[in-house]
Amino acid sequence: MVTAKDAKVVVSLDFQANGQSLGRAVRDIEKNLNALQRKSALVGKSMAGIVPSFAATGAAAFSAYKFATSAAMQFEDSFAGIKKTLNFTEGAAVSAEKKFKNLSEEIRDIAKTTPIAANELNKIGEIGGQLGIQASQIGKFVDTISKLTVATNMGAEDAAFAISRLANITGTAEKDIDNLASTLVRLGNEFAATESEIVNTALGIATAMEALESPVTNAAVDAMALATALKAVGVQSQSGATAVQRALDVMGKAVTGGGKELATFAKISGLTVTGFEQLALVDPAKAFLAFLNGLRDISDSGGDTIVMLEQLGLSQQRTVRALRALAFASDDVERALKSANEEFVINNALNSEAEKRYETTTSQIGILRNNITDIGIALGSETLPALNRLIGGFTTIAKAKTADDLKKLIKQIGIFTVGLNVLVQALKNVQANLSLMPGAGKQGQGAFFCRLL
Repeated sequence: MVTAKDAKVVVSLDFQANGQSLGRAVRDIEKNLNALQRKSALVGKSMAGIVPSFAATGAAAFSAYKFATSAAMQFEDSFAGIKKTLNFTEGAAVSAEKKFKNLSEEIRDIAKTTPIAANELNKIGEIGGQLGIQASQIGKFVDTISKLTVATNMGAEDAAFAISRLANITGTAEKDIDNLASTLVRLGNEFAATESEIVNTALGIATAMEALESPVTNAAVDAMALATALKAVGVQSQSGATAVQRALDVMGKAVTGGGKELATFAKISGLTVTGFEQLALVDPAKAFLAFLNGLRDISDSGGDTIVMLEQLGLSQQRTVRALRALAFASDDVERALKSANEEFVINNALNSEAEKRYETTTSQIGILRNNITDIGIALGSETLPALNRLIGGFTTIAKAKTADDLKKLIKQIGIFTVGLNVLVQALKNVQANLSLMPGAGKQGQGAFFCRLL
């Protein structure tokens, strides 16, 4: 233990080296160090009362305390990423601090029902903030992406970026992102395409689909349906998306500008010019499907589809291959469009698939682990303020070099002592919570918690 005599020697040497007199500052330090000795002795007695009590529980209780503190610190650190990317400015009735606290509790509650750890959920929330998701929608976004991660072959980060970007490109409302995710899951279940293939291919098609600006259709949903059909017939993602995007662009320009290109689209589709134009304005995906059906019929009757595509400026070899492949599988395109638009309204596939995955033993172990970790976060959070006070006291003492620092040190000694007492009380609270756990007797206190770890 540091004595007043030791402190006086150290301070004296330091100030003599700088040609300064200790004077009253040293006497004040000596007085306060003596006070610190007396208070530390009281703290020591309190700790002595706690340590044997903890010791009675064996190493399990100490492990539980260490785990709890670590869990709380890790959650605090990962949640800081969300704070960095979000701005709670809407609504003055509730403070930003309170809103962040509510969000942290919401994320912890989500972790209790999913095998994805709370710190990973915080990462999803941070990505959502980076992508511009509103603070009020982050909790729902985290829940949706966590389910999508469990229900598909996509990682959390990939799923968050892909779905958010698709929504941004097509102007899909943030409240409907879970509908997009559910649509993606259903398409992945019903067709020979993985969810990651579908959404990544859809990103290339969505821009062209959105440019057609139909007021009654969903560009993101239609883009995913067309992407699904492309992957189902074995067309490569990049070339297939480029081919469909180019065809949609040409169709859009034809509808806007009229002329021979519009007449060619109408002829291939088996519609009048006015009929095709009206269909394209109301439902671009159905107009494109009519175009694909027409290409198939022309091919089946022995006609030259390549010549027809050349008339539209779609003569690139990859484009021709992709469009012909879709044309021969136009029934699959129609089925994909129907399933996608139906699921966007029903919004059931994501929850249904996630629940099935949650039932597996692996998921149940993950959920149990998350619930245990949440206990640690709750208990450990009680000790963090006390630890921060102690760290602050040690830091101030370590930096004391000048007379002004000594004055601050005099104040910090009091804060340091208060910090010790607060930490003792926090430890008592942790121990009290441990004692309430199942099987927490004099020998078993904390052992149950350790077994769960």
